[in-house]
Amino acid sequence: MAPLSNLVVCVDASAHSEQAWLWTLRLLSAATKPVVAVRLICVAVAPPLDLMDDADVPWVIASRLSGDDRQAKEAEKLAVEAASVVLRDLLEQHPPPKHARVQLLTPMAAGNIGETICAVVGGDAPDLCVCGARGLSAFKRFLAGVGDALLIGLGSVSDYLVHHASYPVCVVKTAAQKPEA
Repeated sequence: MAPLSNLVVCVDASAHSEQAWLWTLRLLSAATKPVVAVRLICVAVAPPLDLMDDADVPWVIASRLSGDDRQAKEAEKLAVEAASVVLRDLLEQHPPPKHARVQLLTPMAAGNIGETICAVVGGDAPDLCVCGARGLSAFKRFLAGVGDALLIGLGSVSDYLVHHASYPVCVVKTAAQKPEA
């Protein structure tokens, strides 16, 4: 196998993502190539209406219906800022080795988070894409989404990447996760 020189690591604010980053750092420390390009991606997701202040919800709905998307743009801006904080905190707690050239990406979710990651990676396919797994079965993901149809990106990002990405994907599970039967 050729040495890895181009990696994508997908993270969010979860402990599962942190484990994926720590696994990647161990991989990078063993890398023989002098420079490794790492694209660290945290997809920004605007909060659904039910997570916003009650006072804001009627105005947001009215602005969406009228085509005035000032509130939506503000929510996107806050989501991108939050994603940037996640990335900065992760790098501060667990810095990469000197030979890794890390690029931080915080794209706004355009529907499914897995689709967004595939679109951001585009034609510049990595040697490996690393992501964490929460360990939820399809049924548990369904139950988590019942009654919350506005929740963007609900579902398994790792499952989507494994089945739709045109490059190798490594799903890092934590030691506490047991394989599903």
